[in-house]
Formats: sequence, C-alpha cells, structure tokens
Amino acid sequence: MANVTTSFPFDKGSNRTCSDGNCSTEITEGISLDAALKVRYVYAAVGALGMIGNAIVIAVIMSSSRMRRATTNVLITNQSAIDFSASFFIILCTFIRDVSRIESFIGREIFCRLWADNFPMWGLFVSSTYNLVCITMERYSGIVYPMRHSRTCSRGRARFAIAFAWFIGLAYNMAYMVPSSPYKDGECTSYSEWPSLTVQRAVGLLTITLQFFLPILIIAFAYIRIVVILRRGVTTKGSSKNSNPQDARRDKRMKRARTNVIKTLVMVAMSFVLCWSPNQIIYTMYNSGLQINFNGTFYHFTVIAVFLNSCINPFIYAFQYDQFKNELLKRCHKPAEVTEFSVTSENSVRTSDLEGSRGSRRSVYTVESNG
Repeated sequence: MANVTTSFPFDKGSNRTCSDGNCSTEITEGISLDAALKVRYVYAAVGALGMIGNAIVIAVIMSSSRMRRATTNVLITNQSAIDFSASFFIILCTFIRDVSRIESFIGREIFCRLWADNFPMWGLFVSSTYNLVCITMERYSGIVYPMRHSRTCSRGRARFAIAFAWFIGLAYNMAYMVPSSPYKDGECTSYSEWPSLTVQRAVGLLTITLQFFLPILIIAFAYIRIVVILRRGVTTKGSSKNSNPQDARRDKRMKRARTNVIKTLVMVAMSFVLCWSPNQIIYTMYNSGLQINFNGTFYHFTVIAVFLNSCINPFIYAFQYDQFKNELLKRCHKPAEVTEFSVTSENSVRTSDLEGSRGSRRSVYTVESNG
C-alpha cells in the first residue's frame, strides 16, 4: 500500500518531499473539488459494496451447519469478516478527516496518529492478506499432508490462525504508522517523522516484503505443490482399476468438489495479486527514491484497486464456489443442483462411513490424498 501521504482526494492536496528523512508538507493545488468529490463517492461506494457482499458471505456460511463444520469455510468466514471491517473503515476514513473540529491538543494528536494515517483500514487490508495465506496453507496441509491434517489444522489451531491474521496486520501497521504521524503546524502530518531517510526507506521496503511479496511467494509455492500432488493422484488412479463402481463414482465426485475449492481459492489469490500489484509498484518506486504524484489519477486508481480486493471475493464465491453457490440459491428460494461432495460434505460422507470411530474425521484426509 502506498500509504505514504496523508492526502485523501478531499483533504488539502499534499505531496511529500523527503530530503533529510523528515517529509515536509507542501500545500498544492492537488485535484479539483469536483474530482475530489467524485473520488470520495467512489471510495464510499466500494466500501458499501464490500460491506454488503461480505455480510452475505458470512450469513450464508454461518447459517449452514454443513459449511461451517469445515475449517476452510471457517477461514473464509473470517476473511469476509476482515474484509467487511476494512470496507467499513473505507467509508469512515473517507468522511471523517477534519482534525480542526477537535479542540484539545491531545485529542488532535491521538486523531492524527490513530486515525488520519488510515491505520485501521490499511492494517485490516494486511490482515486480510495473511488470512488468505492461512486459507492457502490449510488446503495445502489437507492435500499434501492429509494424514497430519486433523492435527495441524485442528479447531484450536484454526482459532489461533484467525487471531494471528487479525493481529499481524494491525500490529505491524501500528508499529510504524503511529510513531511517524504527529500533529504538527495545525494539521496531521502522516508518515512524516523518521530518524533518517535510510530508516524510512528500510521500513518501506520491509513493509512491501511483508504485506505483498512474502504472501505471494507462500501462496505460489503452496498451489504449485497442490497441483503437483493432485496430478500425481490422477495418474496413480488412472493406472489402477477400482473394483467397486460406486466407490469410483464417489471418488470422482469428491475429486471434482475438491478441485472446485482449489480453483476458487486460486481465483481469490489471483485477484489479490492483480488488485495490489499497481499500488505496490508505486510504493516500491517511492521507496527507491523516485518522485511520485500522490494526487495523480493513477495513484487513486491503484488505491481503489486495493479497496476492490475487499469486495471482489463474494462475487468469486457466488460464481465459482459450488457449495456456497448452492447454499446461496437455496436461501433465495431457487432450486439448484446440489453438489454432494465439497469441503464439508466430504467430511460428512466419510464420517458416516466410519460412524462410531473417534478417528473418522482424520480418515477424511487420508482418502483425500489419493484424489
């Protein structure tokens, strides 16, 4: 995120120039008032869309006893909860900007350090990224290490992953945003105070690595391994004959459902890369010493693209994720062809086959490794 300037399109236009490590604010023409209002409304519209879409995802999954039993769906629900919160803060950060309405100096200092730098919004964006990493690693464990999946991705560890995702984004962004964003000379000067230019750029490059490049590397590695394992399973099954036609049909449907989940999550990961890349390129250029116009049209386009990442996932689930699609259509009172085998229904079928055994849920992923 190129969150290196206080400038929202409806603030005083500000470009930041850094020479000795302390960025100074230069009041410029910025963009016209009409253009600023248009961008403000676009920001608010994206935030509203994200809130509505993610609220629907949460409602559909939580109202389905089948769906909420699966660890993947629990993490998807958390993803939607984070994105809903981020979308909510997009709207708030868009309209609550005027520090002059706060009378006390302490109040203005708190406002600048904890709000005007958009810390809650950007922190939640990073939390969303790391929750996506957690979802990816849960599927990675289920496919690549099925025998260990019930232990490595237990309910307790899923709760830890959820807490970690919320914590990491907010904690890291607070660590560098709050100290560098004081109230000075009658206005908020976000990201303006650094010990030196070297420290500023080092923190910037570390931020890019942690919130963008590292997650991409983890996600890419995981899905490449998943594809290799799935293809290897297909080859193995193709070379052996199944003596039971009913089992063969069941395995085929389970494989189709499992593949559907993987394709859905790959699309979610790809949308993350596409939405974040332009903004991260700008941020990388800035931290490499290039001059960037943070009031320019392209910059605001990259910010809107990041915002869109918080509201695009519900559409991916609605059009790609069969189990979610069936549950959504069911609640809209439209008949849908039910996909019996999905992340949760696989568990249900396998559990019923092994009813009475405490190890039944573990056997789900033992069989999955062959598919």
